[in-house]
Amino acid sequence: MGTTPTFRTDRIRIVAWDDPGGDPAAGHAPRSRYVERFWLGVLGPATTLFLRRAATELDAAPGGWWMDVESTARSLGLVATSRHAPFARALGRACTFGHAKALDPSMIAVRRRVRELTTNQLARLPEPLQREHQRVTGATATTDTVVIDAQRAADLARTLLELGEPIEEVDAQLARWQIDHRTRQQAVYDAYQTLAA
Repeated sequence: MGTTPTFRTDRIRIVAWDDPGGDPAAGHAPRSRYVERFWLGVLGPATTLFLRRAATELDAAPGGWWMDVESTARSLGLVATSRHAPFARALGRACTFGHAKALDPSMIAVRRRVRELTTNQLARLPEPLQREHQRVTGATATTDTVVIDAQRAADLARTLLELGEPIEEVDAQLARWQIDHRTRQQAVYDAYQTLAA
């Protein structure tokens, strides 16, 4: 976790990543004003454009689609010729922020809905955007998500794994407890590594 995934440079299969048991209407569409106003400065324009493109393609082909990496990168004004190319970094950021996940080097699952900013992400926005976010959502930098320390989240994840829950269900349960994606991801990883040792 925390490292940029390596992707193929010719074609990548893009599939939908829907949270099991989650509300399909929760969050915001990648093409929404919310994403443009609040996520753009966090994700950057290349990642935001990729998420929008993926949403459009998944609307047309719900079962997934084969993305020609070079063509897609060029259509977004980016280069895709190496692991450190701007397009590869955009895909990596989508994964880092929990909007996508690499299933293998030739397949990426992309969320159809974008969650609201976490408390920390909201606190980093300029004051005018924080006020606008509060007007739009009613959330402030102190009430946006449940803040839980990473060790406590890892303890909860370890307990669920010890009870025999599959990793996907552990992540889903932590999400139901309103633990933000990045903390959940690290907690599940740490718990799994602890039990595997």
